[in-house]
Amino acid sequence: MDYNEIEVKLQSLIVDYICLPPKQDQIITIPRIFNKVYNENFISDYLAYIFNPKINGIGTKPLQVLVDYFMPTYEINNTKIEVMREYVFNSGRRIDLLIILDELIVALEHKVWSDESENQTISYSSSLDKLYPEKDILKIFLSPSGKVAQSEKFIAMSYETLVSLLKSVDTDDMETMRQRVLFEELILHIEEYFMTKGFNEVTEQTRLYLKNKDLIEELQSAFITDAVNTFIIFEERIRNYFEPYKFEVNFSPKRGYQQLYKNHWNDESLFIHHEFSLSCTDLLQNEVFNYYLHVEGSERHQFLEFFDKNYSMNIDNLNEMFQYEGNLRGVTLCSKKIENPYYFDSKDQDAFEDDLNVINKLTRLLDAALEEYKNI
Repeated sequence: MDYNEIEVKLQSLIVDYICLPPKQDQIITIPRIFNKVYNENFISDYLAYIFNPKINGIGTKPLQVLVDYFMPTYEINNTKIEVMREYVFNSGRRIDLLIILDELIVALEHKVWSDESENQTISYSSSLDKLYPEKDILKIFLSPSGKVAQSEKFIAMSYETLVSLLKSVDTDDMETMRQRVLFEELILHIEEYFMTKGFNEVTEQTRLYLKNKDLIEELQSAFITDAVNTFIIFEERIRNYFEPYKFEVNFSPKRGYQQLYKNHWNDESLFIHHEFSLSCTDLLQNEVFNYYLHVEGSERHQFLEFFDKNYSMNIDNLNEMFQYEGNLRGVTLCSKKIENPYYFDSKDQDAFEDDLNVINKLTRLLDAALEEYKNI
């Protein structure tokens, strides 16, 4: 793809992007807070809470509307109800929700994204019939879309139907406001994350990206290539300037910081180094980057205290733009924002040379301070 073709396609991409509708932020629900938006077990736990009359604050009403939908003549007796999660059959298989009433068993298997394992509901149905031969058994297969179970005895139920039933529950006599919020939160979560139109479809932004993927990747590849080449030029400039002063240049395009130091600055108790806070790609896209003179190691506080007492006044004489920080931050002796000469639209190539000269003067000051400190 030649440059003119790329420019035409890029202009078209920009126009399309500007015309995109704003992406709608989704409501923050409890499952989303815990990063469990589509988590099958989390939602099943929530359902167990909703249908448990002992703790939901509204008694048997949610369970009654569920049973009424399939068995309109059955009236729940509140004397004894047991709600169990992950009930284990003799076969070793586990059903998501088992609710035991006086004369009725409600068995609910829940699938969000996953499909049934081999003969899963068929096995569940057989186990339930053997376990409760004298009771009526309501077998429900719940999923977002209401897909059909392998077993014909499990009745398919969608999230839309579930929400409709839960919304029909009268919550006016809920015991506490907190319980009411928890009840309505599940409804809100399912509506927001499962029932919104196109909930499982990609956004217009993603469609635009996929439509222009080749163009974007070509531009990205060109940028990375230029960024790596620019980093090599930057590193060589630093080496050419500092290696005559016996510096070790510890640079890597794969990380976000680059270091310079002399060998005698690095021992068991101290590690002193100049540091540029930038990555390979930062060189082309950031107008400025941060420089730090760092002091690390077990004696850093002792050295910083010594430097603060005997040498700190000299830093202001080097360059008023350098900020002396002493031992306030523990490891930073001084810092400065440096104008990036490799920023793609940079107009000033000379300021960086002045900064390098000041850093070199800092080096001589540091050498003198370190030699005096070591001789104490």
